[in-house]
Amino acid sequence: GDQGEMGPTGPMYNFSETFITAYSTTPQTLTAEQSIVFDTLSSVSGSAGMLPGDTDVWVWKAGAYFVIAHAHHTEPCQMAIFKNNNPAADAIYSSPTGSTPISASAIINVFPFDLNEPSSVSPTGFGCKFRIVNHTSFAPVINFDGVGGAGSASPETIASLTIILLKEYFINPPPL
Repeated sequence: GDQGEMGPTGPMYNFSETFITAYSTTPQTLTAEQSIVFDTLSSVSGSAGMLPGDTDVWVWKAGAYFVIAHAHHTEPCQMAIFKNNNPAADAIYSSPTGSTPISASAIINVFPFDLNEPSSVSPTGFGCKFRIVNHTSFAPVINFDGVGGAGSASPETIASLTIILLKEYFINPPPL
């Protein structure tokens, strides 16, 4: 048959419209199950947000998210990326030595039923929160300090959390 009419031109760039990076340069001391406090928001777009000085980074769109967490600690520790109030199953990570950076990345699903936490930054008043938590570490206290092991006097990033929407979900998953 004949070729149809040419469709509209797609977007010039093919990237996610929802992403956020929060970080902190302020040294912190955390006991078990305490969360990193983020003092700075470096980039944000779409259905994501945070309040500087808080532990929570928010999304309010269901989907598959690529989540990257980094922290610079001075004691051996175990960290976890929490989704709402629970550790994400594939995002618990540890470091057996001190004065090193620790990082993790995971693809974490946020389904419509996960958008249930009250949030002042979400236009709907609800969202899904992410945190970096000092999760069940053997040491009673973990220090996070970017200059502790490097010898630098410049402020360094002691922790960061980046969240990027890979694919939006419109329905809840089917039952298993």
